[in-house]
Amino acid sequence: MKEKLEDGDSLSITAADLAAVRELPVMWSPTESGAPAVYDFSKKNLNMSTSAYRRAMRVAEVLIQLGELPPGHYEYDSPLDPGDLATQPFVQHRLAQVSGNRVAIDATDAHLKLMRGAVTNLIDDGGRDTGVEIDPKRPYGDMTYFEIDMSRILGIPAEGPPRTDYPELRDFTKPQRQKFRELHEQMEPVLQVFLKHATLAPGHFVRSPRGYGRWHRG
Repeated sequence: MKEKLEDGDSLSITAADLAAVRELPVMWSPTESGAPAVYDFSKKNLNMSTSAYRRAMRVAEVLIQLGELPPGHYEYDSPLDPGDLATQPFVQHRLAQVSGNRVAIDATDAHLKLMRGAVTNLIDDGGRDTGVEIDPKRPYGDMTYFEIDMSRILGIPAEGPPRTDYPELRDFTKPQRQKFRELHEQMEPVLQVFLKHATLAPGHFVRSPRGYGRWHRG
C-alpha cells in the first residue's frame, strides 16, 4: 500500500522546509475549469527523498495560504520541460513573457488578492503522487461560476445585462469574462513565483476546522 500523507492538522515549519518548497514545480491541471497545481507530473528527480517531497507539499499549502509576496516584476527559469511549458495556457495565450524556459510575469495586487482567496486542496494518491492544487472546480470560493468569486475578491461589479436566472442581478460583460480568464491563467506563473519568493516566518501552524479548514499560525 502506498504511503499516504500524514494524518494531522498541525505542522511545525522550519527555514529548511521553506527552502525545499522553492524547488517544487507548478503546472496547469486541466480538470473542470482548470487551475494551477503544485505537482511533479513528470516524476522528475527533485533531489529530495519521497518523504521530503511529501512534507514539502504540506508546507507548500501553508505557504500558499499564509505567505506574503510584494507586487512586482518577477522572472524565473521554468522547471517544466520545454514541451510541457509550451502547452501551458498562459504560454499559449501569451499572458507572460517567455523566452526559452525563462518566464517573466508581473505579479499584481489582483493576482495576490486571488492567491489569498484561493481554495486549495491536497492531492494524495500515495508516494510521489502528491500535490497541492487550487481547486479547479471552485478556485476562489463556493459559487458555481468562479468569475463571481473573482469579482467579489477584486471588488469588480458585473457591468453586463440583467441575468436571466436572477434579473435583479447583472451578468458580466464579455471583456470582463475575458479579463477574469486571463487573470486565472496567469495564476500559474504567479504561483510559481509565489513558491520561489513568498515569505513566511517559521513556526507552528494548525488547520481549523480539522481535516478541511484553512491553516493559521498557532
